[in-house]
Amino acid sequence: MSMKTFVRSLWQRRKGPSSDLSLESRIAYSFKNKNLKIRALTHKSLAGEKGNDFHNERLEFLGDAVFDLCVSDLLMQEYPFADEGELSKMRASLVNTNDLADLALFLGLDKDLKLSAAEERDRGKLKPRLLACVLEALVGAVYLDGGYKQAKKLVMRLVGKAIKTGPVNKDYKSFLQECIQKKFQKVPTYSTVEIKGPQHDKVFVMEVQMDQKVLGQGKGSSKKQATQEAALAALKKLGIAPISQKQE
Repeated sequence: MSMKTFVRSLWQRRKGPSSDLSLESRIAYSFKNKNLKIRALTHKSLAGEKGNDFHNERLEFLGDAVFDLCVSDLLMQEYPFADEGELSKMRASLVNTNDLADLALFLGLDKDLKLSAAEERDRGKLKPRLLACVLEALVGAVYLDGGYKQAKKLVMRLVGKAIKTGPVNKDYKSFLQECIQKKFQKVPTYSTVEIKGPQHDKVFVMEVQMDQKVLGQGKGSSKKQATQEAALAALKKLGIAPISQKQE
């Protein structure tokens, strides 16, 4: 399962705040400058219809950068030993048009998005690009109104669980070897610690080491399973995110 697929399935299982609540209640932030909130929700098509320049494109530009920064900050905190390449993969899987659109729907922003009559008829409130843009604009507006701390709180509320939980990479052994070779220029070694239980129900205990230091230990009904569990334990000990190597 890729990070992108995992994040989408996680968000789809979550129940968003009631659309009956005000926007500020849904995002748990109260704007001091209400015009920033209104601008963030106003699409350029409506500004064109009204003949003014009151729309959210500049806030979207800012929010795009702020969202990236917040996610990068959160990933750095959660995975202190993941390298730049792995962090970049995780961030790219969290910050993309379709998943940002899902988050916008989670917050009920489709109800708040202000469009021209023509864009409304064209089902603009269901377009992923427009939904992603209004979410980014909202993050930009929160940043301008309340600063980085408040923007990060909003982003944390939206993607924090996905960052902390992480997707499953079943080939922990290969991933551990790749990480150790890259970071330490060494290869981990595995050994059988114990085999217990009757012939029909054996339990294998495997251990993984580097430089004769134990990195992790795992149990399983086969050596292969126990080895994977030992590798996973080592990844957790090293603080490395066991993310999928395959990206959609």
